[in-house]
Amino acid sequence: MPRSRKLSRFDVESQRDGFVMTIEDDRGETLEIVADRDQLELIADTLDDLLAEDDDADTVNGDSDDDED
Repeated sequence: MPRSRKLSRFDVESQRDGFVMTIEDDRGETLEIVADRDQLELIADTLDDLLAEDDDADTVNGDSDDDED
């Protein structure tokens, strides 16, 4: 199984025929992926859901960011 790499940079650019996502890892290797709007919306929705679950878990565990003030 390949070793997981850390995300170093992420960028999305709009182009005439869709969007180009550029992902760079901690070794400086890059991957460019062309995606359409529906695919980007799916990625965004999935990330939103995961982050919302993480926020809910933080709140239940008493780790809410609101407590820092």
